Amino acid sequence: MTSRIPRLKDKPLERLIAKDGTCQPEILIFRDAETGAEIWSLTMEECKDLANIERRCPWNANGSVISLKGNRAFRSPDGKLVKQNWDGFSYLMHADGSGLCKFFATNPDGSRTDFTDKFNTWDRRDPACLYFTALKLGESFVGWRQDGPKDPAMYLIRVRVGPNLRENKPEPIYQFPNNRRKIIQNISDDNRLCIQDVNGKGMDDMPSCYIVDLNKKPGEPGFVRVHTLGYGGIQGVPGHDPNNEYRVHGITISRDGKTVKWGYGSMTEVGEYVSFSVPADNLDGPPAYRDSKNDPWGQYMSHPDHWTDGRAAYFAGPSDKLQAAAVKGGWGIWVRHRDKPPIFTGIPASGGHVTWCGGDPDWFFAHVSRPEKGWDSPIKGRIVTGKADGSVLKVLCNPHDRKRGGRAGYDGIPRPIQSPDATKCWFHSSMLMPSDAFTGSYIAVFRRPHPPVELKGEVVQDGLKLTWKPHPISREVKGYHVYVLHPDAGIGMDEATAEAVAGRETTLPVPKQPGGHLFAVTAEEFSGLESDTTSPMLCVTVGQDGKCAFGPSRKGTRGLDSRPPRKVVGFTATKDLSGGYLLKWTASPEKDLRYYNLYFSSSKSPEAVQARRIASPPRGTTEWLDWLAPREGRAFYALTAVDRHGNESEPAFAEPKE
Repeated sequence: MTSRIPRLKDKPLERLIAKDGTCQPEILIFRDAETGAEIWSLTMEECKDLANIERRCPWNANGSVISLKGNRAFRSPDGKLVKQNWDGFSYLMHADGSGLCKFFATNPDGSRTDFTDKFNTWDRRDPACLYFTALKLGESFVGWRQDGPKDPAMYLIRVRVGPNLRENKPEPIYQFPNNRRKIIQNISDDNRLCIQDVNGKGMDDMPSCYIVDLNKKPGEPGFVRVHTLGYGGIQGVPGHDPNNEYRVHGITISRDGKTVKWGYGSMTEVGEYVSFSVPADNLDGPPAYRDSKNDPWGQYMSHPDHWTDGRAAYFAGPSDKLQAAAVKGGWGIWVRHRDKPPIFTGIPASGGHVTWCGGDPDWFFAHVSRPEKGWDSPIKGRIVTGKADGSVLKVLCNPHDRKRGGRAGYDGIPRPIQSPDATKCWFHSSMLMPSDAFTGSYIAVFRRPHPPVELKGEVVQDGLKLTWKPHPISREVKGYHVYVLHPDAGIGMDEATAEAVAGRETTLPVPKQPGGHLFAVTAEEFSGLESDTTSPMLCVTVGQDGKCAFGPSRKGTRGLDSRPPRKVVGFTATKDLSGGYLLKWTASPEKDLRYYNLYFSSSKSPEAVQARRIASPPRGTTEWLDWLAPREGRAFYALTAVDRHGNESEPAFAEPKE
């Protein structure tokens, strides 16, 4: 794929973007060369792909849909192809990388529109709700435009995203008191949305902060609270200059929805080391402030992120107060628990970005910056995962960012984001781009979803009823797979149901074969990831009379399936008019299929190894256009099927006929 980078500029958009606006899946699944972590590349285009960056999770509430930003090419509602060099467009895709399309919504007057702004935010409870800010023009809503009308009405819009990601319905839920451009900042776990006016250019142009309580109905008292972030009203705070620092930055609402925090940045210098906060239910109250001098441990907390109970992970250095309390540690990642001394995670690092926005209380992620001078650290430039008690800090992957030369904007920093269950980490990189001016979107898999924590059985009239208790961290789970190991069975367990079970129970026929039978359950995400460990196993003994007896549960097992899928059939390759090669195959009949792997060589039938891999089309795909293939010479392809347990089939081969 690295050798194909120069041909990204020749992308045949007419062939790759269908008339309905959906795009050919661009997902490529590979292993990090340093850690072995599973990585998904989601971008094959000269563009600037971004997630919603910093506290704005790209995954919806149940992890089934992804919202990303950027300037990819797309097809407009009138069918024309559009490619613009601005990174404020919104795109949607399913969690497995399929269905990628430009975001459009259908206005009440029937017109199709997009809300072009840098940020949007998913509802924390309703997976179909996505929030934007937009202008009202007549009876339609459009995104904010710098060249737009002078005095338009500005609204908060709630969009219900349809199952196919293309039939989306907007609903205005609040008209802002001014028409300034808005920035959606973040949303609390209890569904309070934090929005800010774009900062002005002078002391008289003060922005407001809006806290929208989405648990209330539009128009209901308390639905929106407004606070003007006045500059001159905060006097006598050391390190804060109210006559100069009028750039509001970093405003957020805490995960528990109780506190709003922000800082003021100088217009002549970068940032400041003072942060302010007010209760979310009393925005007009006197703000409290925090800096390294009044911090209980004398630390300046750089780019912190918090768990719901106030625990924080952040970058910082040592202090006199820490030394006086015999707390040792240097510059790097620290963890702080309420009313306890901070804990140094043990590996030096200069700085970076932390994320703890997922639902796992035990793990946070961070990207460690790669300064050009000084600071030699074993985790420099890496994305790491840290244990909440500070006992573990380990490398998840190397994002290989900013190594291609050229100007890279602030948005090009990998800045990780956790998925709802913290099973995956979103980041940005230029590793498969021609220069650092472009960024692709990537996902690193941290762990598989947790299996159920309990499995019980009872005999009912219809057969054997199994019930299970999901793991507490299971927001991204699409369904559950039930497996059974019969007496004298071969290697691995057999899936007992035709497809994933959406609920928490299922009823199966009583096994006909006498003897002991082991049942177990796993969880599958919308992304296609399945638990690599089963639930506790339930032992069911069937007597000669057909009656069942239940034995004690056994510990869950790993490696429940080591059988590779069957070889894919019907694989062909044909030279395409665009200069690439159209690859087709017959859909694999394997019910545990997750995706396919495509391999390429210009000299002979390729080995099914990572160095030859060019794409990983998701399940449901039966054709793929290799538009990045060399225009001269020969082409050889291999295709494999990969199941949910990571088993890969024998390759099928194809060579285009001259």
